[in-house]
Amino acid sequence: MKKFTQLLTLFAFASLIIFVACKKKTPTPTEADPKDTFGAALNGTWSPSSVKLDDQTRDEWADFTITVTYSSDSQAGTYQVNGVPTNDGADAVWGNNVTWTVTSIEDNGTNATLTRQDTDNIVVQASVDNVDTPTSLTFTFTVPTAGGRIGNERVDGFTGKWEFVFTK
Repeated sequence: MKKFTQLLTLFAFASLIIFVACKKKTPTPTEADPKDTFGAALNGTWSPSSVKLDDQTRDEWADFTITVTYSSDSQAGTYQVNGVPTNDGADAVWGNNVTWTVTSIEDNGTNATLTRQDTDNIVVQASVDNVDTPTSLTFTFTVPTAGGRIGNERVDGFTGKWEFVFTK
């Protein structure tokens, strides 16, 4: 019986050592996709602090806002616009409820190329001052020439290189 007690004690002691020696593996954190990080930085409602068309200041966008939403699940975003100027053709500069994707990331994640999934698939250069807590956002894009379109389509007064600088 003494041998049995000693074996039981030895077994209990060995089990305790094995139990204590086994560490739980901490999962290695997966790095966020830079496209998702940039896309998420755009979320929110932005107001223009400066608007230029072909390097000329445009004041008619003073009441404009854009609300951007990005989903990492679909790796795409949408935006809603408000306060678009009433000038003919102004509504075609942004469209509304347009889907966009981040197609590339540059400069440590603060600059990106976006592609708007609208009629012209306009390529937008986007930059933020900080991807973690952005307070400034710049969109630069070129609206193609009107090409004879009429109605709500593009008109010559709104074609060219646009630069919108936004703040939250």
